[in-house]
Amino acid sequence: MKHLIFGLLLVFSIVSIKANDAFLGSRGGNVFPIIRNESIRMVKEEIKVVMENDSCRVYCKFWFKNLGTKAENVFMGFPDYFEDISQGSKPLRGFTCAVNGMNTEFDKRTQTTEVENIPNLKRYEKWVCWNVQFKPGETVLVENNYNGDLGGSADGTCSFSYLIGTAQTWSSTIANGKVIFDYSKIASKAFVDTTFYSDRTLPKGLERNIYNDSTVFSYNNYLPKWNESLKVNLLCFWKCPYGELQKGLTEYPFPNNRFKSQDFSKQMLRLMRNEVFARHGYIFKDLELQNYFAAMSWYKPDRTFNPNQLNEFELLFLKYINDLEENKFTN
Repeated sequence: MKHLIFGLLLVFSIVSIKANDAFLGSRGGNVFPIIRNESIRMVKEEIKVVMENDSCRVYCKFWFKNLGTKAENVFMGFPDYFEDISQGSKPLRGFTCAVNGMNTEFDKRTQTTEVENIPNLKRYEKWVCWNVQFKPGETVLVENNYNGDLGGSADGTCSFSYLIGTAQTWSSTIANGKVIFDYSKIASKAFVDTTFYSDRTLPKGLERNIYNDSTVFSYNNYLPKWNESLKVNLLCFWKCPYGELQKGLTEYPFPNNRFKSQDFSKQMLRLMRNEVFARHGYIFKDLELQNYFAAMSWYKPDRTFNPNQLNEFELLFLKYINDLEENKFTN
């Protein structure tokens, strides 16, 4: 087994697909050695994606154990960006690296390694790289933090994807893992697009829980497929997720009224509509609503609230929810 390994850690690639459906955002993928390593196992990973209006801050912790009886020198890397005729990405922002709690120097290099059987990786030209030393039987903690952008799609959602499939290139399965998508700063559980999950049965060993402020994926002794990703789609009410409002979308924010058939209760629609105001600090005269939002950690009452603070897309979204409440759509 070669000791020099080119690795891949949580990749943020800001992608622009030149088609009718835009996806301008970021994608993540966990630690990946181009040359498979049979001695080093990923024994634990904890990923937290903190989502904001236009961007994410990602906090990554990976624990690796050297199962072998000799020392290992692992050359790890993080793909910085790639260029393609139809797609392109931008350099990472605010990237940091630490090994066993100590800040670790890294540099950028041009990709020269031949990547067999993994053609997607050949697109990455620049890499952020560093060395990790393993003693026999030693467990090492690698931490990476950085910024990226939310994705936006013409179906009316914003999203973030995390690729876990690359972990299969280490020894054995992922012993223990958790990926948290924290959307508490921008939306509640009501705005999670559960239709995205409705026709996607989770593989054995992978669990998903949707909470009011986050969606959490967890797994134990799990071997993902190569292209397997975890993803959260949010019903994006605070901005047009695919750029400026387009012609034909002046009445409803979603093409073909994609969400009209969702089984929203009257109470949920009411809370969704009022959350748009609550996110701006509106103080409700309705005591039930005021108590409900006052219990949220993100709610900050603002006596200076003015309806003019709502942007064009928020107003369009409110009309859409109101029409759902009044059953103006037909399936």
